[in-house]
Amino acid sequence: MFNNYKISFIQSSLGPNVYGDLFTESGDTDVVAYVDGSMLSAKRNDPRLKIAILVEPIVVSSSLYSWIKTNHSLFDLILTHNKELSLTNEKFKYYPVWPRIWIPKEDRKIYSKTKTTSAIFSNRRQTIGHQTRHIIANKFSNLIDLYGKGYNPIEIKTQGISEYMYHVVVENEKNGYASEKVNDAFCCGSIPIYWGSSSSNVLDFYNDEGILMFETMEELEHILLNVVSEEHYSGKHKAIEENFNRAANLSLDKIYWDYGIKNFLETRSLK
Repeated sequence: MFNNYKISFIQSSLGPNVYGDLFTESGDTDVVAYVDGSMLSAKRNDPRLKIAILVEPIVVSSSLYSWIKTNHSLFDLILTHNKELSLTNEKFKYYPVWPRIWIPKEDRKIYSKTKTTSAIFSNRRQTIGHQTRHIIANKFSNLIDLYGKGYNPIEIKTQGISEYMYHVVVENEKNGYASEKVNDAFCCGSIPIYWGSSSSNVLDFYNDEGILMFETMEELEHILLNVVSEEHYSGKHKAIEENFNRAANLSLDKIYWDYGIKNFLETRSLK
């Protein structure tokens, strides 16, 4: 699929499971990709082609976004899920979804549903997304089964999603990247109730018929009281199946290949 290309992958936070058919830990390649803070180590005199990949959202790593705007000349290609940043110049390419998934491969399936709505929230409070989760937890605990640190700890996310028709998803930033939080819902056949808008990245990759969007607490309340139901869920079977297949087959290799690296390498005739 990747035409025998291999790319050295420099990262310190994503774990060993990111290495596949395209990316390798080996440094003996003609192309090297730097993830997030690792891009600070990129050398101007390195003769290899250099790719920068931004994963953390701007609300978490604002200084890195400022740095890449100033130092983009260090790189030949820059992949970002931030739509505004992707317009900086022709080196920047947009990708909509971060392909991490916490649902184990053996657990990925469309489950029979016996419960209505769940959410998995951590106890963090740094970003507006973190804070929004706690507002939701305080306001709607009678309508949402809550899991996660600070609420009801679970060992694996499957336990907090698989039985539920719907799963409330609040990213760290509104209208930013679609992360494992929404991918995990799709991987269990659940419909995400998603904090976002018509410009959210999630709509650039997944079928919007299988997503319920809200921007305000009033909109969320309306969804919880008037939309979620067995009838509504059953009527979205086609979109649920489509989104499940897109999520369950996600890989870091394929997302970055499809959204920039393939064209970048092939236009340089590099093998």
